[in-house]
Amino acid sequence: MRNKIIQAGPDSKFNYLSWAAILFVAAVIVPLVLGQYPPYYIRLASSILIFLLYGISFNLLYGFTGFLSFGQAAYFGTGAYVSALIIIATDSLFLALLGGAVFPALLSVVLGYFCVKRSKLYFAMLTLAFAQLIYTIAFRWRDVTRGDDGLIVPRIQYLSDPYHFYYFILAIVAVCVLIHWVIVHSSFGHTLKAICQSQDRVSFIGVPVEKQVHVAFIISAFFGGLAGAIYAPYIGIVSPALTHWEYSLIPVIMVVFGGPKYFWGPAIGAIVYMVLKDVVTLYTSYWMIVFGLLLMVIILVTPNGVMGLLEQGVKKFKARFANK
Repeated sequence: MRNKIIQAGPDSKFNYLSWAAILFVAAVIVPLVLGQYPPYYIRLASSILIFLLYGISFNLLYGFTGFLSFGQAAYFGTGAYVSALIIIATDSLFLALLGGAVFPALLSVVLGYFCVKRSKLYFAMLTLAFAQLIYTIAFRWRDVTRGDDGLIVPRIQYLSDPYHFYYFILAIVAVCVLIHWVIVHSSFGHTLKAICQSQDRVSFIGVPVEKQVHVAFIISAFFGGLAGAIYAPYIGIVSPALTHWEYSLIPVIMVVFGGPKYFWGPAIGAIVYMVLKDVVTLYTSYWMIVFGLLLMVIILVTPNGVMGLLEQGVKKFKARFANK
C-alpha cells in the first residue's frame, strides 16, 4: 500500500532535464533577443523570473502537498519589507536577500503551527486571515513601513543595468529551481505527494502528517520570501499592497494556468500570466475579469492546465507516430 500511494504525479511522464534545458536556454538568450527593444521588455522578463520563483514556492505546498494557501502574500510581502529595510540600513544586497528569506520562514514556523492542525478548508481560511493580519500591520505601522506611502528602496549600483539585474535574478532562480527539484524528488517530496493523494493512509502507516506539512509550509515561506526580497530592489518601492490578498491570488492563478502537480507548471503559468496581463492591460483596466473567464475555461477544459494540454498532445503524437 505504501508503494502505491507514494508515487510520482503526472509530471513524472515528462523529461525534467529536457524541460530544464529548454527553459534555461530560452531564459539565457532572452536578453539577446530583446536587446533591440526598449528596456521595458527585459524588465518584464525579470518580473517573469521573480514570479516564477513565487509560483514554485506556492506549488510545493499546494500542487505537491494538497494544501491550498490564500496567504502566500504574507511571506512575499514580508520578504520585500525586510529586504528593503536592510538595504536602506546597510546597502548590502546579500544581507537583504538572506534576511528577506529567513524572516518569513521564521514567521511561518509560528503561523504554520496553527494552520497545519486544521483541515484543508480551515487551513486555507487561516492562511488568508493571517495574511490580512500582516497586511494590517504593514498598513498601520507607519514608523517602520511608512504605511501606504511605501518604502523607497535605494538603487543597487552594480545592478542598475536591467540586463545585469536580469542575469542576477536568473542565477538565483536557477539555483532555487534546482533545490526545489531535489526536494520534490527526495523521500520527503514523495511523502508530500502521498499526503496529497491520501492524507489518512499516510497517517495510518505512521508518518507524522502535520510535521511534514509544517516543514513544507516553512520551505514554501522561505522561497516565497526570497522572491519578495528580490522584488523589492527590482521594483524600487515596497508598499502594503505586496501583502494584500490580491498578491496571494497571483500564485494560485499561475499554478492553475500552468498545471498543479507539475514541477514546471508554475514556470509556464508565470509566463502566461505576466505576458497576458501585460497585453490585456493595454486595452482594459478590468484585466481581472479577463483572467477570471480564462480561469473558468482552463478549469472546465483542462484541469491540469497548460502542462496537461502538452501532455495530452505528446500522448497523441506518440500514438500517431507508433501507428505509422
